Amino acid sequence: MPQPTNNALDYILDIQLANRKTNATWGPAVEEAAYGTHYSHWGVGGYVELPTIEHRNAIPSFDGISADLFSSGRRKVGMVVYVISENKYYQLIPREINEIDPTKPGAPVSLKKWLFYRSAKKIILLNPEKQELDDFDDGTVVDEDGEFGNAGDVDFATYDVISGSGNPNHCWTEVFVKGNFQTLAQLQSYVQNDTSAYAGQICSVIGDKKVYLVINGATAGALALQEIGTGGGGGEVFDDDFQVSIAAGKTFGKYANGDWVLAKNKTPKEVIIMACLEALSPTLNIFSGDVIDFGESGNKTLEIEFDYTIRTKNATVSSIKIERKKGSSSSWTTPADVTTLLNWSSSASPATNPPSSPISDTFNHTKYDTTSLYYKLTVTDSGGGTNSIIYTFNPSPYVAPSLLASPAPNIGSLTRYKGDNDNIIYTATIKKNSVLVPITSYQLQRKIDNAADWESLGAAVPVTTDVAGSNFSTAVSLTDASAPTNTSVKNANTLKYRIVVSDEYRESLATASFTELGEATIGFYHRCGTLYSNKMSLAITDIDDAPIVGASTTPGFILQDSKARNSVFPLKPGVGNYLYYVYKASLYPPKLKVVKGGVSIISSSFKGGEGTDDVTGAPQFLNNVTNKHGATVSYVVHRSNSVNSYGNEPGTQGDSLTFSNP
Repeated sequence: MPQPTNNALDYILDIQLANRKTNATWGPAVEEAAYGTHYSHWGVGGYVELPTIEHRNAIPSFDGISADLFSSGRRKVGMVVYVISENKYYQLIPREINEIDPTKPGAPVSLKKWLFYRSAKKIILLNPEKQELDDFDDGTVVDEDGEFGNAGDVDFATYDVISGSGNPNHCWTEVFVKGNFQTLAQLQSYVQNDTSAYAGQICSVIGDKKVYLVINGATAGALALQEIGTGGGGGEVFDDDFQVSIAAGKTFGKYANGDWVLAKNKTPKEVIIMACLEALSPTLNIFSGDVIDFGESGNKTLEIEFDYTIRTKNATVSSIKIERKKGSSSSWTTPADVTTLLNWSSSASPATNPPSSPISDTFNHTKYDTTSLYYKLTVTDSGGGTNSIIYTFNPSPYVAPSLLASPAPNIGSLTRYKGDNDNIIYTATIKKNSVLVPITSYQLQRKIDNAADWESLGAAVPVTTDVAGSNFSTAVSLTDASAPTNTSVKNANTLKYRIVVSDEYRESLATASFTELGEATIGFYHRCGTLYSNKMSLAITDIDDAPIVGASTTPGFILQDSKARNSVFPLKPGVGNYLYYVYKASLYPPKLKVVKGGVSIISSSFKGGEGTDDVTGAPQFLNNVTNKHGATVSYVVHRSNSVNSYGNEPGTQGDSLTFSNP
């Protein structure tokens, strides 16, 4: 047979094989004829349609290789058979005999090895059912570099009788031309996420101008991609995963000692790239600048902003998912609790670009509902990197009404003489703070001497001028009209007042409530202090009508209930006057000390009554008397032992007076 003089690849282009020659193309007799030139199953290789797997396996072959070096009989390397009963495609891909497990096909045979193999080897790879073939009379010799040589150059000791695996399926690989993908990321997402993907499919990536075969992945049920036509280490793939076993402190790329490398069905090139490229979690952000005001209801739309940064080298985004959940950020696996707002995949058909921010979330919002909404963003890239973050959206909370600081709330003096409650008026300005919640009423409440409960005074005052959406405030003036005639109020030591405010939200609760504002406490006192009088004893009217000066440098009453006093002023009661000290009834009298120029003039118990300078005699008691405000009070009255007492002529003038607890 003729042979070219250089490379064996040229040999298939110079075949003089045909038994019948023609100088024109073949075709039907007329253009509109319904018949064809031949049946596909009568040809050599190419594309063939057959009814069953058995028909596919019965495609005949010779015991020798044909002149084109790639076919025998009707079988040819790379031919595709469509099996009608299976609705599947199978490609004739010669595979090595698996020496470890002969029941399984071995690795695909590369072009270089195919050209190197002798005729008998090629026959059993094209048809594994062929048995006991030899190459003794085959003079076509090709070395490992694909160059022709002489038969005499071959070591005949290597010749042997060889047989196929006996399994007709070993030379057939199920394939499916899935179609075109714009990017590798879209193809990878299809293989990983689409249930229609299966091993044997052939897919192309337009952007990379590459073709890939879908193969079984390293783990059960997983799929992977193998690039077609790159060589990839002579087409060799790893038979199984392997465990890294290297010295301490060293790594195989991202794999440390003891790690398992999922290398099964991957080429060395793929494993090296996989070891050197680690999947990194994308950087994510999700938020909303919108607000749901307290009191809003009905359809509400939130604009959800999101962005991401892919960090895995050479990876692209393969999926973006945004979900919403109400009330809790945990347990996103119950479909009834989760609403999916966005679920984009690069493998979707037809292909679309990744969605841009923002997305709109429209839902029905219940009035006064402040339950948190949780938005979960999940992004996955083509290199296996994935990440999720959760954003919490809180509707605006209820803000209760308040009292304005200016003008300040006012209830008059907070320190008063016992029973002085004839004119208690509370003035303030009430302000609404949740603008969609109108104020409906307000009322004055009182508590006597820290009683357990508050009592409402009069009827609640209705508010009819406030409407939703307004910045409402109102000045109020509330009077305790019952105080002048209420005996308990007259004799109280303390009175507490507050304003309670009701609004539409408070009234909507299962148990209606109100907002308590501006609690104020009024304290009532006995008149206690020094008093000058020419009387031998005092009546309650003398105490009620005594002038109140209040300055520590001037004689007069100090308006507190305590017995302790320390006043600095000249002690000049005037001729014919007595020095009195009046205080709230108690068990122990105070002590008196008068000082002149730093020297104590007198220091003794101030007992009152007639006697010597050490102030002897019993005090005067005013028990349960009614003062000018109608309150019941009790006093102890001490009087010095003489007129012109302590500092008046002819006595010695003192310049300070101290009363202290005993």
